[in-house]
Amino acid sequence: LSSLAFIRSAFYGRGVLEFIRGSAYLVWYFRILGAQIGKDVCLYPLGADPMMTEPDLVQIGDQACIDDASVIAHINSQGQFSLNTVAVEERATLKRFTRVLSGGTVLKGATLLEHTLLLAGDIADAYSVWQESPAPYHDFAPSRLIPAPPRARSCCDVH
Repeated sequence: LSSLAFIRSAFYGRGVLEFIRGSAYLVWYFRILGAQIGKDVCLYPLGADPMMTEPDLVQIGDQACIDDASVIAHINSQGQFSLNTVAVEERATLKRFTRVLSGGTVLKGATLLEHTLLLAGDIADAYSVWQESPAPYHDFAPSRLIPAPPRARSCCDVH
């Protein structure tokens, strides 16, 4: 209990974790607490409050990035308290003020934009972009955002 109090409230209430955010040390800390975290993961470069409430129920894939987002593995709905796994697969991104609730899954390469809420049990599809609260799907495929470059004309083209 005393070490937890030091970690969370040392240095005038800021805690030790504020000074290692975004680094490999924070990843190691959450691995020690039981989180399954892949390689090259960036956790909370801008901090978060709370960071992870139940790290032993969180799975994060390789090269994922979780910014100032809440990853919450518990839910209390109509007096029923339950704990469920939260999965953030490889190369997924959770931007600032995003919340992933208990049982939520963010598939490979998906992006949850700012102020997005992924409800309990929802799945963010692979390589999709989500925004708003609760999160509807937005199709921002690269082919729609970046027009194809003009094709060079050759001498065989018919005019």
